[in-house]
Amino acid sequence: TVVVDLDCVFGDVASVMGLVPEHTIGELAVLPSFDSTTVKVHLSRHERSGLYVLAGSGRPEEGEAVTDDVATRVLKILTRDFPYVVVDTAAGLDERALAAIEVATDIVLLASMDVASVRNLGKEVDALDRLGMTGARRHFVLNRADTNVGLEVADVEIAVGLPVEAAIPSSRDVPLSMNQGRTLAVDDP
Repeated sequence: TVVVDLDCVFGDVASVMGLVPEHTIGELAVLPSFDSTTVKVHLSRHERSGLYVLAGSGRPEEGEAVTDDVATRVLKILTRDFPYVVVDTAAGLDERALAAIEVATDIVLLASMDVASVRNLGKEVDALDRLGMTGARRHFVLNRADTNVGLEVADVEIAVGLPVEAAIPSSRDVPLSMNQGRTLAVDDP
């Protein structure tokens, strides 16, 4: 499995996993051309989990070089070489996120139990529908689903227009593991 950080300007997948990558997707984007071997050289391995990571850019200006065309080419190469390609995008629907959704088999849509998050996800689902991007299976994950903040799961499902497939409870362990750069699922399965 490879994880691609398509939040190219402010991505944090590598740091959350405790990695210090030698290469980033931004460096790959500025090359005159690249192939499967070149892409693989730009991957970092997370030894404890066995995952490979294509890290987001180290600097915002480097991340801006990652166009939707570059994102599509990288993802197509990786899907030929890896059985699973997981893509983390920036919030919202930028050109890179739309490119990833265009080639995706599944998309995981995430919201937390607050009105702003729920409204934004509802808008994104609506935008995807209007753009005709309905080919990928959609999976709605509700984060911090057990918080008592005046919203009910049923109301969230109506607002987003999708049923919740996974409800993740709030846990202190999640931000703690991220702050420590360790992978919770590996450290405490």
